[in-house]
This record gives sequence, structure tokens and C-alpha cells, in this order.
Amino acid sequence: MHIKVKVFADSKKDEVLDEVGGRLRLFVRAKAEKGLANEGAKKLLAKHFRIKVEAIRIVAGHHSPNKTFFVEKAA
Repeated sequence: MHIKVKVFADSKKDEVLDEVGGRLRLFVRAKAEKGLANEGAKKLLAKHFRIKVEAIRIVAGHHSPNKTFFVEKAA
């Protein structure tokens, strides 16, 4: 399934919040440099959905706060 998110990097804590329209807001402690915020977002989504990090990949928005992730369904 595809998940649309907005990532807020360099936040005080790691947190997932719902937003209007089904888009998630992800607050990650990692800075938005060298892909650190992307990795932090993947880890946070994995924890939120209780799946492995390897089951999540970015399909759009690698360099933008607005991202689309593909989450593989658990077998």
C-alpha cells in the first residue's frame, strides 16, 4: 500500500500524527541531510505499522518533506 506523509526533520521527538485527508505527519529527530531524515522516517513508519524496516521504501519525494512510501503487507 502507498502511504503519503509529510516529514518534519530535526524535531524534538520521534512521533507519528494523523493529518486531514489521511496523510501522516512524521516528526523525526534526524536532520534533513545525507538521507538521515528519510531513514528516520522509514524506521518510524516501521515501528508505527509494526513491520520490518526492509518492508518500507520511498517511491517519491526523496529530497522533499512530502513523500510517498510503499509499505509491503505482512505475510
